[in-house]
Amino acid sequence: MRQSFKVSFYLRSNYENKEGKSPVMLRIFLGGTMSNLGSTKIFVDKAQWNNRTSRQKGRSSEALAVNASLDAISANLHSLYHKYQDDQTISLDKLRSAYLGQIQEFSSFLPVFDKFIDDIRQRVGAHHQQGELAEVQRLA
Repeated sequence: MRQSFKVSFYLRSNYENKEGKSPVMLRIFLGGTMSNLGSTKIFVDKAQWNNRTSRQKGRSSEALAVNASLDAISANLHSLYHKYQDDQTISLDKLRSAYLGQIQEFSSFLPVFDKFIDDIRQRVGAHHQQGELAEVQRLA
């Protein structure tokens, strides 16, 4: 089931850091529901923020860097959405967890262990004895 997905940035104008800049906040929409993901750790001067485009105004190096960072965050979230869009259980919580790194995809331990055995097999005679290789292979 395909749902509409949108990434939105807004300025938290009621807070300023020591430099007088406000944090850019992140919000995502899936279907008709909304979720706030919190701060992007990007700070912008209120006078330089464009609410309509959700980007920093200007062509300065700072503005270009901020806008590129926002584009990267948006692209990352859209790629996560496309990764999970065919999943019937897609939700804002699942997207939030994936974005914040709370979902980890584990791979099998067997390929790592096979590489370890191959490394020992190559070192038999130089660094390891034949008996050590037999012990390791017995574990597999």
